[in-house]
Amino acid sequence: MDIGDIIVESLEDLGVNNVFGIPGTHIYHVFRSIEERGTIKAVVNRHEMASTFMAEAYSRASGKPGVAIVTAGPGATNALTGIGQAFTTSSPVLLISGDVPLGERYDFHGLDEANILPWISYPLTKFSYVVDDPKQVEEYVKKGLICTKVGRMGPVHISIPRDVLGSKVSYKGIQIEDFQKYFVKIPDTTIERFLKGKIAIVLGDEAWYLDTIDKIAQLIRDLKSPFITSMVSLGSLPQTSPYFAGYYEKRFAIAKSARYVLEEADTLLLIGVRPDSVDSESLIKYAKSAETVIHILPSLYVRGELDEILYENESRIEYSEKSGKTIVNIYSPRYEIIDILIEQGLESKPFNTDYRDMINEFKEKIIEEVLTNSNRKPIHMGYAIYMISKYLPGEAIVTTDVGGNESWARDIIGLMNNVRYLYASGFGSLGYSFAAALGAKVATPNKEVISITGDGSLLMSLMELNTMSYHDIKAKIFVINDSSYGILGYLSKRDFDKEIETYIGYVNFAKIAEAMGIDSIQVNNSDKLEDAVRDVVKSNKPILVDIISHKDDIPPLWR
Repeated sequence: MDIGDIIVESLEDLGVNNVFGIPGTHIYHVFRSIEERGTIKAVVNRHEMASTFMAEAYSRASGKPGVAIVTAGPGATNALTGIGQAFTTSSPVLLISGDVPLGERYDFHGLDEANILPWISYPLTKFSYVVDDPKQVEEYVKKGLICTKVGRMGPVHISIPRDVLGSKVSYKGIQIEDFQKYFVKIPDTTIERFLKGKIAIVLGDEAWYLDTIDKIAQLIRDLKSPFITSMVSLGSLPQTSPYFAGYYEKRFAIAKSARYVLEEADTLLLIGVRPDSVDSESLIKYAKSAETVIHILPSLYVRGELDEILYENESRIEYSEKSGKTIVNIYSPRYEIIDILIEQGLESKPFNTDYRDMINEFKEKIIEEVLTNSNRKPIHMGYAIYMISKYLPGEAIVTTDVGGNESWARDIIGLMNNVRYLYASGFGSLGYSFAAALGAKVATPNKEVISITGDGSLLMSLMELNTMSYHDIKAKIFVINDSSYGILGYLSKRDFDKEIETYIGYVNFAKIAEAMGIDSIQVNNSDKLEDAVRDVVKSNKPILVDIISHKDDIPPLWR
């Protein structure tokens, strides 16, 4: 059997239905097999960065591993931006790349060593490996895909040289041994003795996993504890929950309601937050009164050898003292410690802080501000986001980039609407939102998927309009078009007393979308905005809305 068939059948065996990528001479064996077998749908992109962005968002929206398949050289290096994004959001993605032949050393793509791709990708992945033996391809594809979801989820990279791809071997139908039986169960513990007083729960970047989020929700309800989410986990539990107290983002930002909850807490229960990380340090800094900090994580490992990750995922509990606080670190591969805590029937003492009132007061204040600017031309950026928020259905998926438009979106939509908020957190990739919306829509075709993006960001993934049109991916794109990298101008003026050049020129995105076969509308008048947003959200077509705004609409986050 051809190696291309081996790879595709291995993916089929593990339930893969969709892949993203671009064929090239060093990987088109796999795409040939996909076409001939017809069991997996390949979304062929126009740039490999979009392939891995789509795979990352596919995994966050569905809970299943996303798979990207790209060629050697620049195909693989282009894909690494999305792999970096997946690593920072703890998203399960398998990247399969072609590579130069092992048997011939020649300077194709400027890379004459097969090992160079794993060297480059190693810091961005859980595991990266050149499969140099055709007989090992099936094993590594299967183990690699499973590895993306074991313990701390994240990307895995497998590089397959062209001469290996050209080989023929027998398909063995390898059954990967049940790695879960190797997990050492959490030892009997009296950890509940540390959960006392006012307990604040924080959902970090490793808490959003769809396999375990329901038990976390039950723990929150049982404890009656307020919970705060990282930007990566925002929307994994409903924002309208009576226990939702806002978001935080590393040292960068924190909702006022969340800060007050942390300051009042006696115990911090940090689920999916790594000890000694920036997140942990920042949260503990706010929690001045807390006597105990408990970290619960799915794995000690962030990176490692493949079998080490699969079969040595050890449960453990560590105790220490730091700055007068008791620190408890629990590594629990399937978060089974949460089941133990639920069984204890514990309950938090009530908080004095009325965090829900704080959120509602903030909501009223920000809406009052944007409505004051409702008749302005060009359209106020916050008013545009508010209008989108009015017509979002419950449980929609909203994808965002970084910048001024996202800062308005996080406070108006991310904090107030019941949506899954997929943000380019951590890595901060421009070009993410649009491609991510396409991946999320492929994963969840029956959900409304909305991309909120800026003009500077959309220009970095503009070619994917053609992908959207060709594959009829029915996402909606709202472009906040201020003809600049707007927030950078404001920040540079703040930091240097002089605004750097951030103007990028006017682009009519509606006309570009139309040229690529996408329905579109441009709105530059507030009077027409509400009707346009309502009609677009109701539509069952791929649509782009080009909203003309102004770069000086600085969101509250940056003031």
